[in-house]
Amino acid sequence: MQKILIVEDELIIAENTKIILSKNNYEVIGIAKNYNQVFDIIVQKKPELILLDIHLNDKKNGIDVANELNKNFKIPFIYTTSYSDTNTLDEAKITSPLNYLVKPFTEEQLISIIKISTFNLIKNIEVKDSIEVTKSNFKNEEFIFVKEKLDLIKIKISDIKWIRSDGIILKFIVMKNLN
Repeated sequence: MQKILIVEDELIIAENTKIILSKNNYEVIGIAKNYNQVFDIIVQKKPELILLDIHLNDKKNGIDVANELNKNFKIPFIYTTSYSDTNTLDEAKITSPLNYLVKPFTEEQLISIIKISTFNLIKNIEVKDSIEVTKSNFKNEEFIFVKEKLDLIKIKISDIKWIRSDGIILKFIVMKNLN
């Protein structure tokens, strides 16, 4: 179940979004109404995706949140906003959102955007990881890299005790020297 943080200062919209997400098997880990609440929730609950309103009734807006996410947290986000003017879009696209959904939106639009954006994100990570693994295999033959969720784990070949396969999943048993 994907853990999602909603950043929305309008309670009715936030609660409606939460209902839609819960109904579609997403875990809403919190609703942040302002800039500071976003980062408190991130530190405590570690979301995998953020639905981010651009206009927040705060000194800092969703663009400010996005800049901080990109700089320090690397958590993907989708803008959900009423603003679709050229200036707002130009400012938003610089922050590299997964997508941009204009309010009001339907349940189908929200779920479609999340599913397609998440799929594309994972696909891009897998391609990038594959390229990095290929490059590293040519640089150093003492290690292999194993993908675990969204991370790559570097394993020294001499530390591998045995590998078991069930046809799809490989299980590595590794013995590390502690000296």
